[in-house]
Amino acid sequence: MTMPGTNGWRLGTRDEVQAAWNDGQLLVAARGKTPNAGVLVDVERSLVDRDRPEFVLRFRQKPGLWTQALTPYRHGEVFAAPVRPDLIRVHHEGGVDDVVVSADVVFLPGPLPGVATPGRPPDTATGYSASMAFDEAFRDALANLPPPDRDYPDMLQTVRVEEIGAMLGGFAGFHRMYVKVSRTIG
Repeated sequence: MTMPGTNGWRLGTRDEVQAAWNDGQLLVAARGKTPNAGVLVDVERSLVDRDRPEFVLRFRQKPGLWTQALTPYRHGEVFAAPVRPDLIRVHHEGGVDDVVVSADVVFLPGPLPGVATPGRPPDTATGYSASMAFDEAFRDALANLPPPDRDYPDMLQTVRVEEIGAMLGGFAGFHRMYVKVSRTIG
């Protein structure tokens, strides 16, 4: 049940919550199940910190029709924390968890949205347009990206244009635009 003034957000459920601190950044991560694949998961810093940092795990249903089937999720967010806390509190539908802040998080096997993953560079590709049209070169670059190495409901791909240029003249008489893109999956 959503509460008035929350823009549709309600407390979420979790199977596990973990926290890790490194170099002024605190990662709060949760995993569990949502009622369907159309549920957004969020971790928000509480406006009230009592004796330790407090966070809220929350869900919001996206518009549309969704098959009612439990859907696994894993979600984490990074917060500024100049000093490493020993414990944090996470509020959720079942109550409040006191979570020990550790040096690493074990249950997150892959990257999270907005969290850099050392050692895994983004996928890259280049597209071309003989008519010097950006949209044509961009579509070609997207088509040249390799297929994602993983797939899950509501997978978000972020594509960034890294370089735009043109090849003109030369022995081959080039006259085409190119667009280089990079993609991260989160």
